[in-house]
Parts: sequence; C-alpha cells; structure tokens
Amino acid sequence: METVGANFEKGNYCKIADNVLIGDNVVLGNGVIVYDNVIIGSDVSIGDYSIIGSGIGMGDDISGGLIIGDGVEIYPYTLIQFGRNGKQTKIESDVRILGHSTIGYNSIIKKGAVIATNAIVGHDSTVCESAVINARSYIKSGINIGKLAHIATIGTIEHDVLPFAIIKGIPPYVANVNIAGLKKNGYREEEIEVIMRAYEIIFKEGLTLSQAIENLISKIEKRSIVTEIVEFLRMVTESGRGLVK
Repeated sequence: METVGANFEKGNYCKIADNVLIGDNVVLGNGVIVYDNVIIGSDVSIGDYSIIGSGIGMGDDISGGLIIGDGVEIYPYTLIQFGRNGKQTKIESDVRILGHSTIGYNSIIKKGAVIATNAIVGHDSTVCESAVINARSYIKSGINIGKLAHIATIGTIEHDVLPFAIIKGIPPYVANVNIAGLKKNGYREEEIEVIMRAYEIIFKEGLTLSQAIENLISKIEKRSIVTEIVEFLRMVTESGRGLVK
C-alpha cells in the first residue's frame, strides 16, 4: 500500500500503485495514475489525467523509478516515464511542467526549470537549473540544456545548449544572452558583462570549441561563472553532441 503524508488530497478515478511514497500537502487531480517505485515530495500538485512513472514504450525494464522533489507543479495530461537500466528519472524541487508535456526516461529536470505546454524532453536528457523550454519544443534524447537557458523556439534541439543562452529560430540558433533571466536570478552587472564577453569568444570569433576553451581561460579573469561555462564546453567536446550556435 502507498505511504502518504499529511493533508493528502486526490480526485476521482485516481490509481496509485503500492510501492509509492507521497509527502505532505500533495494534491492529485482527477484520473491521475501513479505507478510503482515513485517518490513524490511535499507541496506537490499533479493535474488531471497525468501519468506519473509510466513504462510506456520501455518494455519490461522499469527498474530505475522516479523521484519528484518538493514544490513541483505538474499540469494536466503530463506523461513522465520511469527510469530504466537502474537509473532514475528526477524532477527536482520547484519545477513547473505545463500540460500535455512528456518527460522521457532517465531525464533530469533541475531546480526551478519550466517545461511549457506540449513540450517533449527526450530520454537521458538534462534541463538545468531555471532553464525554460518553450511550448511545443522538442529536446532530443541525451541533450543537455544549460542553466538559465531559454529555448524560445518550437524547433527541435539536437545539440547541447550553453548556459544563459536564448535560442530562437528554425533551425535553432543562439540569439542572445538571457539577460532578463540573469537579472531576475540575482546576477550582477559585472557578471553579465563577463558572460557576454565569453559569448563573443565562443560564437563570434570563428573558433573551434577547443580554441574557445583556451581563449576563455587565457583572456578572461578567472571567475566561477567562467569556470562553469568552460566545464560545460568540455563536456560538449567530450560527448561529441555538438553545441547550438
């Protein structure tokens, strides 16, 4: 039997499997299905007819489970798949997933991210802290969306997206630095200037990623924000996934 915390509410026609842990102040809408091996944190709302922990299209391997953090809002008709191959699908705290969206298996949606209506995040992908995925966007499997990136296109994202980028167009391209998002999240003007200078080196000087990494290290005063960008670029280089430019 499922284990539920205080002030738990559920609508009509809900189905909750036996091996489920639900925190305090959780609300499930009508027709919500929660499968085995799911942990739901506190202060979570899940909209009508959402499917949480689905193994659809995954065969018999649903070994990894699903963890949903505190303060998550999941709107109606959302589908979130189990982890597989011993991995977990993770929805971290304060994430918002709007209706009719799909989160593939083994994906990680990090703290404060927003997944808009009808968006699809493919399996084994990561959407980093406070990133925004626009409605009807499709993030292909295995892709990393950097922190505070804004996917402002209905196109398909086939390569990794640098932290702090605004992505527009079909095919997608880097339109600008997400200055509004940076300011909203407390970044100082001097930090924003450093990010903009880093973007010039990466995208406007005709360099390979390896050359861009060398120039970032040699030309910009070492700061944690530069280190973060450099580490992301190294990850892209090692993975071979490429970078949206």
